[in-house]
Formats: sequence, C-alpha cells, structure tokens
Amino acid sequence: MSVAGLEPRHRYRREARRLRSRLSGKPDELYGSLRQLSDRYDRLYPLPGRTPATPTEGFANLVRHEVCAGVLPYSNRLGLLTTAGKLGIGRFEANLIIASVQHRYMPLDGDAEPPRQRVSDRLVSLLIFLLAQTTIVLLAWLAFARA
Repeated sequence: MSVAGLEPRHRYRREARRLRSRLSGKPDELYGSLRQLSDRYDRLYPLPGRTPATPTEGFANLVRHEVCAGVLPYSNRLGLLTTAGKLGIGRFEANLIIASVQHRYMPLDGDAEPPRQRVSDRLVSLLIFLLAQTTIVLLAWLAFARA
C-alpha cells in the first residue's frame, strides 16, 4: 500500500517515527521538526467538531481534502469551482484558494533529504582525478628526461 493510501493518523505516525530515528541525537531539531509536522497535520485535518467561520474557509477545507489524495485532477477542480459558486465565492477567488492550498499542502514529503552521492561515485571521481594527475606527472617526467 502506498503512503498516500494510508489514513492521516498512520501517515503522521510514520513521519514522526522517521523524524525520531533521523534526529535522535539532536533534541532541538527533533522538537522543531515534530512541531512543524504536528502543525501541518493540524492544518490539513482540522478537528471534526469545528465548523468553518467563513465560506472561504469551508471551501479551503474542501480543497484540502481533494489535494490530500495527491494530484488534483481537472474534473475535480471544475467540481470545486462549481461548489465555490454555490457558496458565493467568485471563480477568480476560488482559483486563488485552490492554488494556495495546493502550494501549501501538496508536498507531504517536504522532509525528504536531497539524494546523497553514492560512495562508488566518489571513488570513481577520485580515481579519474588520480589518473589525470599521474598522466600529467608522467608526461612531464618524459619531457624532462629527453631534454
């Protein structure tokens, strides 16, 4: 099962475990990262008993639920725009809300580290460098030995 298919509470626990293992020796960074993770999930999945204060907030919650599933298909976007019209939200404002929610909540893997260079790549680079330096020294020695 993919990570996107998991329930939010399972995704949260999974990400929290990864943070705890990665930052086990750095309590300050761990606390900050767990706080950011918690805040992000609180925004993504508000408590069920709380009702939105404004129609735009309610519409933003609808968009969040659509975006959480992954990519927002065009047909779903059109459905959201229709819903926004029924809520009294203009098309332009609805598109702004959709864009801002996508920008804020789409990357659930924001904590991913950049790919590291493999040891074998470093070794190959070092060997090429040493081969080039050896060739230069050998050619210089031959040039001075014949002179």
